[in-house]
Amino acid sequence: MQFQTLDGVTNIVKRIARPLRLFQRNLAVRRYNRITQNGRLVHFDTKLFIREQYRLTFGRYPDLTNPMTYNEKLQWLKLYWRDPLAQQCVDKYGVRDYIISHVGEKYVPELYGVWNDPNAIDWQILPERFVLKSTHASGHVIVCRRKDQCDTQSCLQRMREWLNVDYFAVAGEWPYRNLPRRIICEELIGADNAMLPRDFKIMCFNGRPKLIFVVSDRENTLKVDFFDFDWNLLPFTRNHPNSSRQQQKPTLLKQMLDIAAQLSAPFPHVRVDFYYEQGRLLVGELTFFPGGGLEPFSPNIYDRIVGSYLTLPPRNR
Repeated sequence: MQFQTLDGVTNIVKRIARPLRLFQRNLAVRRYNRITQNGRLVHFDTKLFIREQYRLTFGRYPDLTNPMTYNEKLQWLKLYWRDPLAQQCVDKYGVRDYIISHVGEKYVPELYGVWNDPNAIDWQILPERFVLKSTHASGHVIVCRRKDQCDTQSCLQRMREWLNVDYFAVAGEWPYRNLPRRIICEELIGADNAMLPRDFKIMCFNGRPKLIFVVSDRENTLKVDFFDFDWNLLPFTRNHPNSSRQQQKPTLLKQMLDIAAQLSAPFPHVRVDFYYEQGRLLVGELTFFPGGGLEPFSPNIYDRIVGSYLTLPPRNR
């Protein structure tokens, strides 16, 4: 009898495993499609939705009984943690009051207007540079660097489309459920005609800042670099590559950490986002489920290491 070499056995296992993974993924897609239509919930079996979404990303279901990884714990929080304050804080208009009441008005961008209907926007009174966002979702942004080059009809069409989006149905993240759908206009941060400024995002666990990462190169291929608070680059990535450029430590890092601690105090986990530009420090937003809990770490062990920082609260749902 001829014995297989170790390499030969490995190749056989790979040949068997590859179609098995493909079959499992196709099965997950079929189950997912049964409860969604164009990526939106058609009924509210949120647990099934979240489990299938997770499986489509990681090839397995999350352990929701004894979650150990960061991504699993975010799924648990989606299902079993509720706090009305989180609903205020995901609303891009409502969060302004939360930030102002806790750390002061100077840490929020200047507000130019908020509207239920984009047709009500008076473009004449807006400044030369601004940013438009929806208040009830994530990723809805129009950047205007020169108003005379802004196609208002195209902007209005996009904003009308935004107002039709139920972000809870898209992402399964409960704080977005039944939020008022509005358009907000704020100042555009950054120098004239410059690239968008770097984001400094502080990950807070049970009211304590633990990690910071820098987001850069948004106009091209987004880059993400994780650091500890001594500004040592950490040896992992999450869904995005590191930048090839050295990221400078912000001079106001201690102030960022103090503000992040104050804003995160009521929550088991939140990411506090900052802009630091031309000596100004501004809070961008609060994010409770970064990446939807659907972004892999590399090396994978850091999913568990970062997950160990989060002590889950008692289940309140």
